Amino acid sequence: MPADQTDPQFKFRNTVRISEADEVLADEVNKIHAVVAELQERLTLLPQPVPEDDVSRVVTVRMPGRLHEALLNEAHARKTSLNRLCLAKLASVLPAEAQMPEVRRH
Repeated sequence: MPADQTDPQFKFRNTVRISEADEVLADEVNKIHAVVAELQERLTLLPQPVPEDDVSRVVTVRMPGRLHEALLNEAHARKTSLNRLCLAKLASVLPAEAQMPEVRRH
């Protein structure tokens, strides 16, 4: 690949004679800087912590197979998850102050 003559390192290498070992070391340092930059970018994409009062809780419910199948069929028909359907059904019978403003996806 031809060298980019606008690259500052190209200008530096052609202005100052450096040993081949130093050039290899400089290339490795540049690779490390690129990896660090990529990792820093990935860190910004990580989900932010959820406030403690908004953390999901898990409840295990045992139910007859026919009821489970009926709920699965209804969720499929509504193009939603079983979890969202169950939350909506539970919320519909709770007092307004106990209902969640919106169901978050996890």
